[in-house]
Amino acid sequence: MNAETSIVTLARSMEVAYSALDAEAGLFYDTTVRVKVHADRYYPDYVAVTLLWLASDHIFHGIEEFTRFRDDFEDRPEERYQQIMDSWPQVFGATEKAMKKLFAPVKPVVKRPPWSLCPRCHKPVWAEEGTVDLRETRLLLKARPHPLWCRVCGQRFEYANSDSLACSSEFSIKETMATLESMFPTEQPSFETLQIESGHDAGEADNG
Repeated sequence: MNAETSIVTLARSMEVAYSALDAEAGLFYDTTVRVKVHADRYYPDYVAVTLLWLASDHIFHGIEEFTRFRDDFEDRPEERYQQIMDSWPQVFGATEKAMKKLFAPVKPVVKRPPWSLCPRCHKPVWAEEGTVDLRETRLLLKARPHPLWCRVCGQRFEYANSDSLACSSEFSIKETMATLESMFPTEQPSFETLQIESGHDAGEADNG
């Protein structure tokens, strides 16, 4: 993968409290903040994503404040993260606390692939279980076989080795059954399956 194809644009919609006049006039503004990052690179790209995630908790007081923030943030946040945090304490709070979020240690994902969740924001790493069909899920896995960090909150993922994503959960029977149900939600059981579920196998039925 070359440098050009690894660049992706991530975006988050921010909450803005409109003025009474804007609300009465029914005005609509684009309140999206965007950042371009290299998806296959650790630092500093995940830092910009985490910074964007932290900013999404803030309610901007008017479109003017939001516009100033957006213009400042979209100017190389992966390089200027310290300057941006210092300039917008009302958005990020205490710098020390925000820095702990930016440079949080790597963590294993929750649940096994392909239904893995980010350990921090709990958003799907690839696909949402039970809602994304298998064909699309396979395409998502093929496109991103080794995700380095969460595209929602920037949390870095732990790898057991260069090719194995670490997972925090054990694979219980309950979890496996839930996974199978999400993979085949409309499949009708066969006659043999019904016999097994009722406690009789084919041999018992014949002998009866």
